[in-house]
Amino acid sequence: MQFVRIGVDITDVSPAEEFIPLAKELGLTAFVNLMKTNVLETEDVVDPVRQCVSYGADSVYLVDSAGSYLPFEVSELFHVVSDTVDVPLGFHGHDNLGLANANALAAASSGAHYIDATLDGIGRGAGNTSTEGFATVLHRQGAPTAPDYQRLAHLSESTIRVVPRLHDDRIYQVVGGLTRTHSSLFPLITRCAEAEGVDVFSLMAAVAEVDRVHPTEKLVAATASALAAS
Repeated sequence: MQFVRIGVDITDVSPAEEFIPLAKELGLTAFVNLMKTNVLETEDVVDPVRQCVSYGADSVYLVDSAGSYLPFEVSELFHVVSDTVDVPLGFHGHDNLGLANANALAAASSGAHYIDATLDGIGRGAGNTSTEGFATVLHRQGAPTAPDYQRLAHLSESTIRVVPRLHDDRIYQVVGGLTRTHSSLFPLITRCAEAEGVDVFSLMAAVAEVDRVHPTEKLVAATASALAAS
């Protein structure tokens, strides 16, 4: 292994300060993944990235944890951040709105050095950028170093596609992408919606209007009660 990924919440990157030096002591390249980048406005992403660079990060990944970005937003994000730091940037997308590949292309065209992808897009929640799909896009674009999309497609077909999948909660993923709500909050929102007899997706949207970063159980429950009373 030549590198390590250090995942931190973009609203508190301080834990990376401890682990980046440890990685470097082991001779590893230190990548920092800024999870939930999507909850912040573009201008608010710059300082956490700079902070990670000050800790010694060799590269910083911007992570669309809820798959909520649109391609033009990704382009703006990478243009802004790449103008302020001199380390390679990466993009880790999710496919809640069906835009993971488009967002990956936008990132690659706007300053990203690295793109995360998985065979058949397999991954948490709505899944990730598809390796074979993105390779095909790069081939279509005429990229000189595009991976062999045909071999990747065959590999995906013969391996990943036969793996049993978890329960498909697609509508949750889509609404989560729309409201920038992380999937870790789905059980809490569902539980509170059922307790008050309100629509779970209306509750998800209402909670996101108040606090999409770190909504507490008290906030979600109170919002559900308010919806029930309205």
